[in-house]
Amino acid sequence: MSLVRNIRAAANLTVLLGVLGAGAPAAPGSSLISAIEIKSEWFGLPNVAERYDVVLRRKGTRFVSADRSVDPEKIRALIAALDQPERPAPINVDFGITNAWLNRNAARAFTVYINNGSGGGEGFYTAAQRSLYLGEFKNSRTVAAALAHYYADNRPIADDAPDVTLSLRMSDRRTITIHSDRTQALMLPWSVIDGPARRNNFNPAISEAIGAFLPRNYVNHERLSLATLLTMLPRLVGTEIETAWNKLPKFDLESLVTGLEQRYHVHVSHGDKVTSDSMLAWNAGLWWDDSLPNTGAVVSLPIVNNKIKNTESIPAARVFLQTTVQIPWVRQVLKNRPEIKLQVLIENDRGTTLSSKDQADLLADMKALGREGVVDESALPTVFKVMFEEPRTFSEWVILPNQDAVLWHFDDASAVPILDLTTDSLEGKQCHSSIFMCSGLLRKPDGTIIR
Repeated sequence: MSLVRNIRAAANLTVLLGVLGAGAPAAPGSSLISAIEIKSEWFGLPNVAERYDVVLRRKGTRFVSADRSVDPEKIRALIAALDQPERPAPINVDFGITNAWLNRNAARAFTVYINNGSGGGEGFYTAAQRSLYLGEFKNSRTVAAALAHYYADNRPIADDAPDVTLSLRMSDRRTITIHSDRTQALMLPWSVIDGPARRNNFNPAISEAIGAFLPRNYVNHERLSLATLLTMLPRLVGTEIETAWNKLPKFDLESLVTGLEQRYHVHVSHGDKVTSDSMLAWNAGLWWDDSLPNTGAVVSLPIVNNKIKNTESIPAARVFLQTTVQIPWVRQVLKNRPEIKLQVLIENDRGTTLSSKDQADLLADMKALGREGVVDESALPTVFKVMFEEPRTFSEWVILPNQDAVLWHFDDASAVPILDLTTDSLEGKQCHSSIFMCSGLLRKPDGTIIR
């Protein structure tokens, strides 16, 4: 039964579109849409909200808002969506999820599922796990169950409260209301209120048609996009098959880590994970038996097809650490304050020094500080970054080839000295590349400060 069956009883879709210039005249006495009102609200964290209200009024053969004509195609898409048969439950094909689509996208979906960490193996997988996932993703019944369970979950989220209402005002003074406050992608189902009757409709075409009227940078615009749901589908299928997945033997991660440790004579901690350029990576902690106990490194190690990439950053980090602790002022700080921890940071997943973004950010920050001369652009491929972690603050320094050090980022929130320097001596300003402060202070190997 159509969502707008009462509208169609008075004026069918062709007639409704006739008022938009489609060429079909309205039958005498027909009940046509006289106005469309859309209200969209979203409340997030405290004091964060978005509101968008628009009233589209029929003016001859057009719909206008604030004296501006509305794209007729948006009106056509909305009416066409409302004219479709009601969906009391989500149906795969309504989302464009056909068997051909599932077969075509299964391999990509598995890659997404593994790389975002939801696969339970930190990006690693066995052949049996991959076979299970691909088979179930291609199974339309499994996908249908995943969608049904996703939309059945109606737990409120404290910092995510959407509310969207579409009101169709008819020329005979009747109003049909379509409303949802669901947090799920596409905000399904829509509650359709027509007089005393209230029904639920899981048609995603309604969501997209309403979303087309909202500003593109709004939260609810993205939420009402079919693309948002399809982006989530790899995880939804993974959740659906979680029990079967967990029964399979897991990837032998311990052997891989042991191999790395033996090859590079290092200890590796791999608890932190980041996604970068559609890849999963470890923010791996490194430490060496012959190094000071309060020193180490953090390096990005991408995971691609069950292999660890950029492992050359491990020996590079060791060389950088050895170089840093030989700088006299650094050695003195570590001796006098053993509670301070020194770490080399290699946050570049395709190299051993600063990423191209970090290089650009460093130059931009130094320029904004009026400190362009402290870092020679030609030296950027060889500089590296270290961090000093203190009980109440931290600082990040760039080590130059001649062992000069440039203070880049630091945290002044606690208003405590940074290492052996007073906060006043740092001359900090707000960074362009970070929420923290920037300095540009240059420190010679013997500790002398150059301003």
